[in-house]
Amino acid sequence: MALRRAGFNPVPHIAAREMASREALDDFLARARGEADIKRVLLIAGDVAIARGPFRSSHDIRTSGLLEAHGFGSVSVAGHPEGHPFLDAPGTLALLWAWGNWGRERGIHVDIVTQFCFERAPILGFLDDLAMRGIALPVIIGLAGPASPATLTKFALRCGIGNSIRALRAQIGRYGRLLTDTGPDEVVRGLLSAPRATTAQIAGFHLFPFGGLRKSAAWRRDFLDELHRQQEPPKLAAHLE
Repeated sequence: MALRRAGFNPVPHIAAREMASREALDDFLARARGEADIKRVLLIAGDVAIARGPFRSSHDIRTSGLLEAHGFGSVSVAGHPEGHPFLDAPGTLALLWAWGNWGRERGIHVDIVTQFCFERAPILGFLDDLAMRGIALPVIIGLAGPASPATLTKFALRCGIGNSIRALRAQIGRYGRLLTDTGPDEVVRGLLSAPRATTAQIAGFHLFPFGGLRKSAAWRRDFLDELHRQQEPPKLAAHLE
C-alpha cells in the first residue's frame, strides 16, 4: 500500500513453489486486491526444486481458479528464450498456448515476461517460435541492467541462462565494460535493428536492476537520450519510454 500511495503501480511476483497451501495463496491474493488494489501479478515457478505446497508451476495456480475469483485483470507469465531447466521447449510453448486460451476465455490480459539474455539471437528465436505456433501473447523482453560481470554471472547461473552466459564468459572484457558502464546496449540495439515483422510481438522491456535501481535508471535515461538525438529513432524504442 505504501508503494501505491507513493505513485507506483506494484506488481507482485508470485513463486508457485513457495506457496505452502491453497489457503496461503488465497489469503495473499485477497490482501493484494483488497488492501493494495493490485490488478496485475507476475507468476513464476520459483527457484526451489521441491514445491512447499500443492503448486509446482504457474499452470497449477491458473487451474486453482483463484486469480479470476479475486478479480485480477492482468497476469504476466515467464518466457524462457534460452530454455527452462525443468521443461523442454515444446512443453513451455504448450503452457504459453494454454495461458493464451485461458486469458481469452476469462477476459483477462495475459502477457509474457522473458528471462534476460546477453545477446539478441535467443530472443529473436523465441519470438519466431511463438509466431510459428500462433501464440499471439504480448512479450515483454527482460534485460540485464548495468552490473559487474561477477554479479551478472551469479544471476545468470541462478536463472538458467545458457548460450548467453557462454558468450559473456568468452568475451568477459568487452561485455564487462559494456554492461558495467552503459547497460545492455548491444542486446537492445540488436532488437531495434531487427526486421519489424520479427519484433512485432514485443510490447515492452523489463529491466532487471542487478546493479541497483539508480544505475539502471541512469542507463535508461542516457540510452533514450542517445536514441532521441537520432533523426528517426526506431519505433520499438518507444517501449523504453
